[in-house]
Amino acid sequence: MTDIISRALSKMEDVQAESRIALDAIHLLQNPTASVEAARELIEGDPQLSKTLLLLADLGFYGESAKTDSIKGVCDSLGAHRLFLLTASGAVFHALMRPLNGYSLTRGKLWEHSFFVGVAAGHIARIRGFQVPDHMLAAGLLHDIGKIALAEFLEVDSGKILQMALDRSLPFDAAEAEVLGVNHAEVGAAVLRHWRLPSYFAVPVRWHHDPDALKGESMVTEIIHAADMLSFMAGVGIGVEGLTYAPAESVVHHIGLTPLVTEKVLCATEIDMEHAKKITAEMGME
Repeated sequence: MTDIISRALSKMEDVQAESRIALDAIHLLQNPTASVEAARELIEGDPQLSKTLLLLADLGFYGESAKTDSIKGVCDSLGAHRLFLLTASGAVFHALMRPLNGYSLTRGKLWEHSFFVGVAAGHIARIRGFQVPDHMLAAGLLHDIGKIALAEFLEVDSGKILQMALDRSLPFDAAEAEVLGVNHAEVGAAVLRHWRLPSYFAVPVRWHHDPDALKGESMVTEIIHAADMLSFMAGVGIGVEGLTYAPAESVVHHIGLTPLVTEKVLCATEIDMEHAKKITAEMGME
């Protein structure tokens, strides 16, 4: 593990502490013999996490919109596996809401971007008729978690990184790696491994900017990569990275991201974004 990754992980200690109950519930629910009742009791002990999971359930994460005001109702309707995915999705909600000065992201912008990517990935799969694992939504929401850990380092070096990206026509993550020795995707994957989350989260987080480098099954990573590029195209969560990224041509062809598909995905995702903003405001979680 590189020194900067170790230092970045230390920057996540407050996020890990803030998410401790969520992580305990996630680890519990990874056990095939896990008791949903035990997980419910853990979640109910954290009012902030409970409110987040009720928000995500209301938005229809991992099931039809759950019109319930109790965690018991959510648990009863989802069952162990989908409750695990919902909790993984909500574990870092408040961290994603933070302003990240190093990336020029004001409060809530990283959450908007992460939500867009997770939802757009689902629409790509639906419109193209792909059968994808149900963890893709959570992986999409977590894809930029490494930015939280690296943001403080970028407060010093963001100008240098951006200038290198522009001068040498590099994507921002490649310039990040040149200057810092690591990029936010690598750090994000390290965070998830450190937190003992399944590799099917860490892999797409690690390779979402470079899907061509991934060996083996890559459909989830490719779709998240495409959704990420559509988010930048739509102007959601651009920040200091600007428009330094371009979609991998191999992914565009492989998943059939035609102009018509792109338009359909963007329209469907925009509807979901507006609904999410409304529900978030109603619950006082802006």
